[in-house]
Amino acid sequence: MLNVPELHNSDLVPQKYEGGFKLWEGAIDLCNYLIQIYQMTPDIMQYTAPDTSLRGKKVLELGCGHGLPGILCLLAGATVHYQDYNKQVMTSLTIPNVQANLARVPQGGFRERARYFAGDWQAVGQMLAMSGLGGHYDIILTAETIYSLESQEHLLGCIKQVLQPPHGTAYVAAKSFYFGVGGSTTNFAELVKADGILECSQVWKVEDGQSNKREILKLSFPESITPYFL
Repeated sequence: MLNVPELHNSDLVPQKYEGGFKLWEGAIDLCNYLIQIYQMTPDIMQYTAPDTSLRGKKVLELGCGHGLPGILCLLAGATVHYQDYNKQVMTSLTIPNVQANLARVPQGGFRERARYFAGDWQAVGQMLAMSGLGGHYDIILTAETIYSLESQEHLLGCIKQVLQPPHGTAYVAAKSFYFGVGGSTTNFAELVKADGILECSQVWKVEDGQSNKREILKLSFPESITPYFL
């Protein structure tokens, strides 16, 4: 894949490569947000059995690349599954990165085993649903994945298939606008609203004047459905 000529001039080659080898700003934003809302501390890796609110949670990172947000959750005690479009990204980047971080856990420490899935969101969403993982995940994480209108539709479809109602939550970190490819947080939020299954709100914003404006959007089920799951 790294020998594909188009990669010398672009981070995206449709149907071939979706930017998985690059560490995107949105992934760092998502890590910082997770550290804040789950009150993670620098010594989390030293816990033999972490006692955090993420312990026992089922997490899926879509378009994972380096897998940093998922790794944070894994170290905090969650069960984490990873997805990326390219198998080569998973085998040469995601998996070694996860293993390197787990290797730093103290001897005798325990973390849940990670699982990995390669393929596009439509295929992976269907496969997970058919494998008993439909409506399975408490938390879905994804960064820099709404860069085009087509990708937004596929991403939302996958999230709806595997997010657990009524309290499951998805966090989407992204630039406010993707120049040249048409995606934006605004049109993704509009897509979610028009679809009508999930609600969308902004929970994080970066506007430092030195880089592109970035946001984190939270997707969740309406509170009105909760009584149906009691």
